[in-house]
Amino acid sequence: MKTPRTISGGILRSATTWSVAFALWFGVLWWLSSRPSTIPPALQFTASDKLLHFAYFFIGGGLFSAACFLRRPKWSARRLVTTASIVVSLVGVLDEFHQSFVPLRSGNDPLDMLADALGSIAGSLAFLPWRRFMTKPVAPSMPNASDDDVTPPKGIPKAAIVFIVPSVTVLALLLTGTVKNFHIPTASMAPTLQPGDYLLCTRVFDRSEGFQRGQPVVFRPPTNPEAFFIQRIVAVGGDRVEVIDGHLAVNGRFPLSPEGLRPVPADPSHAAMIPGCRDIGLPLVVGPDEIFLLGDNYLNSLDSRYFGPVSADKVTHKPRCIVAPVDRWRRIE
Repeated sequence: MKTPRTISGGILRSATTWSVAFALWFGVLWWLSSRPSTIPPALQFTASDKLLHFAYFFIGGGLFSAACFLRRPKWSARRLVTTASIVVSLVGVLDEFHQSFVPLRSGNDPLDMLADALGSIAGSLAFLPWRRFMTKPVAPSMPNASDDDVTPPKGIPKAAIVFIVPSVTVLALLLTGTVKNFHIPTASMAPTLQPGDYLLCTRVFDRSEGFQRGQPVVFRPPTNPEAFFIQRIVAVGGDRVEVIDGHLAVNGRFPLSPEGLRPVPADPSHAAMIPGCRDIGLPLVVGPDEIFLLGDNYLNSLDSRYFGPVSADKVTHKPRCIVAPVDRWRRIE
């Protein structure tokens, strides 16, 4: 006959203790991820980062399982492991997204996410035998003792929901490419965007509405189809781009930089040194479904003056806001 058991007292058998421990685990993870490098040279070997990811999330899976079990002791092993694995794995997704905004970090690494998930599952499974040490047999003197002596509220713990909802949202946005972050390495869009800025951008799914003059966009340039550039549209299909009084004009008007400067044509000596650049043959009329782009920093920008109009289907994202550094938070217009 199965001996009824109940949650015993003590600080190590308190759900609050393990919840706080998991919160500290999460805080340390966030702190480590905010640093450029966290692996000491002595620990750097092939796949060392994946092993460390696995080990750290093994601990996280165990901590969350303990907190979850003490709040929901009637849960089956399958339900406990599933909930803990999902929650802690999704923390790994949030961590990877966070790393993508940290200088000298890549982030959004699928293999890191896999290592996190495997560590979470392993940690949750490893906790199962320890459930017995967090309970004690019900004393014979207790009347009507049964397995129902511990009756927790039903449903998923609120702490799990706090992590599940934002994590699933972020994961869906990342997997669909709906949201992507970009790092600004140069001053070609200064002063609007400065080197070191991190942008939050949304994917362009529907191009049927077209683009507007003055709109900044992220696109793949013809000089390097694997790269991403962010520049401002100054001309759309049907617009005439020409040189007037030594400055670039669109439909007879000069597009001004944020400082009020007029753009000058491409420097032939510079164009000759940059692979993929050419004499675009001004004046020209921008073709249908094409756009002509310039960087806000006209004096230091590799743009349509050097590689010509760009097909609208090369536009991938629209920049929405600067998210880092903190003192640079603002919308991009």
